[in-house]
Amino acid sequence: MKSVLGALLGISLLGCGPGDTVALSVQGDTVALSVQVAVPATVPTIDAGELYLSLWTYDPGIADARATLADVDRAAFRHAVGERNTLVMRVAGHVPDGWRYYITVEGCRSTPQGRVAVLWDGIEGTAAPSVVEMQYRTTPTPCQGAP
Repeated sequence: MKSVLGALLGISLLGCGPGDTVALSVQGDTVALSVQVAVPATVPTIDAGELYLSLWTYDPGIADARATLADVDRAAFRHAVGERNTLVMRVAGHVPDGWRYYITVEGCRSTPQGRVAVLWDGIEGTAAPSVVEMQYRTTPTPCQGAP
């Protein structure tokens, strides 16, 4: 059914599993996504952090072209070890005809040395799942999220 719908609308809908499509709405060349982001109980305490959900678009026909950032949702969060935290984040953006999209999620916190990424999404390749289970970075890296 997805392939018929996609063909009729002239778009590509990404699915996460049997019968599960992540697009909240598709109007013409615009896609809107709702993603549940979970911080597992095993992650150490983060007193004040920020999560960034980014929507990227790319032309699959051009291997050397960079992806284009279409939208970013930012959410402040606190996390205590032993508790599982979840929140819903949303992004929407223009996806040119023939292009595809994917998401990235990053969790950052401030340190005396600057902002560092302490959580990453664990997504392999280019995908747009409806649920993202964040992974703890044992070695923090510079935060790539919006300033």
